[in-house]
Amino acid sequence: MLDVFFGDGQTYINKLEILSLSSKKHLINNVVDVWSSILNSQELKKFERKVKRFFFTTYAFSLLFSKVNTCNSTEAEKIVSFKQRLETELDFANVKNLVDVDLVFFPVICNEHFYLIVVNNLANSVEIVDNRTLPRNISRVKKYRNCPEYLLKSYAEFVYKDDASSCKRMYEYKVHLMNMKWRGKTNHNDCGIFLLKHMETYMGQSVNEWDIGLTKNSKEKEFRKLRVQYCWTILLNPRNELLGEIDKKSKEWAVRAGLNLQ
Repeated sequence: MLDVFFGDGQTYINKLEILSLSSKKHLINNVVDVWSSILNSQELKKFERKVKRFFFTTYAFSLLFSKVNTCNSTEAEKIVSFKQRLETELDFANVKNLVDVDLVFFPVICNEHFYLIVVNNLANSVEIVDNRTLPRNISRVKKYRNCPEYLLKSYAEFVYKDDASSCKRMYEYKVHLMNMKWRGKTNHNDCGIFLLKHMETYMGQSVNEWDIGLTKNSKEKEFRKLRVQYCWTILLNPRNELLGEIDKKSKEWAVRAGLNLQ
């Protein structure tokens, strides 16, 4: 039996984690991290890129804010760990720097809810992309605190460590909570699927031009189909070091189930 279903040298997915793509289950963050790696690989393969994008893992954000990972760290130590992690992920993706990157994605997991923070260098803004609307009488600042601003400051210091003027210019980016038409209040199981879709499809377009193929009233069968598609895409991705084993095992399982894969 396979214990690991995906591995690319940086991130691995075990059976429990890949099963989090099953219907109605809450996604486990390693699936998001693998998705970041796959998207970075796809970006590098594009012959022409009108919009240059880079995707960090959930671990990058957690090093700045997670109480679990950083409860014994000072603020300065958290920032150092954060910058070291960014450097590690850039090296793994074979990207030298982010100076000319248009959109930088930071997937976030907070209180068992996924959302996205995007540093948009095209619009000089920091964008919060969340499938959930704000609760009644709760402001953007109260829900997300100073996380977008603090992330921006730490990121700017990393990118422009030797360029104080550019760093200061980035400090002035405005925080914007994007009001997509598919945002809602009732879906509490599929925030991770929304996140994967947001990462895949956002190119800096306006909310009026952006279409992810979902609405706030999308039914469970639509999310079930997406979960299967993402599972398939991840397991059979060329980056997967276990692709040969996955193919072999899938054929064995199919024979036992009486299925013909030819």
